[in-house]
Amino acid sequence: MGEAHFALGNIADARGDSERARDHFRQASERLPGLFDTHMRLGQVLFGLQDYSGATDSFHAAMNLDPGNIEAHHLMGQCFEERKLVGRAEISYRKVLALNPDHLQAHYRLAFIFLPMDRREEAAKQFSEILRINPNDEQARHMLAAQRGETTSTAPAGYVATLFDGFADTFDKKLVDELGYRALTVLHEIVSQYLAPASGALDVIDLGCGTGLCAPLFRPMARTLRGVDISTRMIDKARERAMYDELEVGDIVSSLNAAVSAWDLVISTDVFIYLGDLREIFPACAAALRPGGLFAFSIETDDDADDFVLRATGRYAHASTYIQRLAAETGFATIERRAVVLRKEKGKDLNGDIFLLRRTTDAV
Repeated sequence: MGEAHFALGNIADARGDSERARDHFRQASERLPGLFDTHMRLGQVLFGLQDYSGATDSFHAAMNLDPGNIEAHHLMGQCFEERKLVGRAEISYRKVLALNPDHLQAHYRLAFIFLPMDRREEAAKQFSEILRINPNDEQARHMLAAQRGETTSTAPAGYVATLFDGFADTFDKKLVDELGYRALTVLHEIVSQYLAPASGALDVIDLGCGTGLCAPLFRPMARTLRGVDISTRMIDKARERAMYDELEVGDIVSSLNAAVSAWDLVISTDVFIYLGDLREIFPACAAALRPGGLFAFSIETDDDADDFVLRATGRYAHASTYIQRLAAETGFATIERRAVVLRKEKGKDLNGDIFLLRRTTDAV
């Protein structure tokens, strides 16, 4: 009977019926308690069902039968992470690396456990190990520079696309519900002071549109609403909202350059934090806007920086003087700069600025 339940569990799982698979694997593990695979498969299905406590018990039973199984230790670490037991997660990942020092994902998991704890040297060691294993890893190179206090000009496009592809399914819940995201609502409030919120007459482009959080706010003022993002999965999520006239996976500068004097409003929130050097963005926005058009965006602010700085988070912060200099050089008038709390980070307020610029007739 145990073998039959195990076979039926695999069939149900292949068909996407996780709950039935769980029930069969549970029966199999009870009838065949000495078989590693029954506990392992039950743990995997429970993990997929977000029953992380139950999955932990199953992986523990599996490891009692095979203490050297790398996958069991790695999945156990992920369960502990989901349960906010980061100390135990660290122990699990270190066991993985004791068994296989070249396990990339365990190095990554450890690095991103250390970052919120400000254990920068230990995080840097993990990123260095990743580059030892894979010298072409763009994310590890970027994050290692961030830990070492080295400011690069921009984050690698491949790293940003991969990062947000991985966040797409949980992005809205984490950003809005858990981190108290406010940048977007403040930006909309500022823009609405200068443009009729329900005019339905404007051509609007949303740079780095992500899952489309901007769309419900800006759709009423838009005749056309276009979204551009480097992440395919983010664009898929934005498409589900059915509020954009056009959606494009691609580079925002290329998208702006494709249409001269095409837009009345350019909006961008939490995008420039991954770009650093904005010298291409500003003239591209100026050329893409019609005379008198508005450019509204958010930044993380560091007025101690000369221009911009790469923080340990892997994001860039910009000096307000840098923004104002670029604006003046490219034919923008600063209409408003407002200091805001963008969201929470590690339980503390993350400060930034919302800028609203207007394209003058002599824009570059």
